[in-house]
Amino acid sequence: MAVSVKTRPSVRSRLHRTWRLPLWVYRWGLGCFVGEHLLLLSVDGNAEGEQHRVLLDVIGKEPDGSAYYAVSTHEESAPWYQTLLANPQATIVVGRRRYRARAVRLPFEDALGWLRGVAWEQPLAFHDFVKMACLPEDDGEAGLEAAARRLLVFKFEVLS
Repeated sequence: MAVSVKTRPSVRSRLHRTWRLPLWVYRWGLGCFVGEHLLLLSVDGNAEGEQHRVLLDVIGKEPDGSAYYAVSTHEESAPWYQTLLANPQATIVVGRRRYRARAVRLPFEDALGWLRGVAWEQPLAFHDFVKMACLPEDDGEAGLEAAARRLLVFKFEVLS
């Protein structure tokens, strides 16, 4: 005799769906509700035309809007990152605005400077980055340096 058991989605699958919700917000054209806190990065993938989309946290921008600075807690082995290394041209969406941009991963010293600013001005956001990157929570200089080595910090130069 078979017994049916109702199962609930696992916590992991619920979190995964919740994490992907902002992607759907952008797909529906409602990025204005997210504001300028998140950046939707679209990178053309392999020869089959696969497109990678990922959300990055905006940590700053140039006053004239010519560049955005964003951070990711993903690993360097992520497919979108490898594709971006091969071809730094990408499309970014910030709020309702869509731009063609060139991605540049910031060198260690520049990334450290930006993360210092985030840790000072937005300590809760910085602690979220540290947790998501599975780094030990250390508010000192050693913790900042570990974060700058592990996190992917980018400058997206807007192309005209």
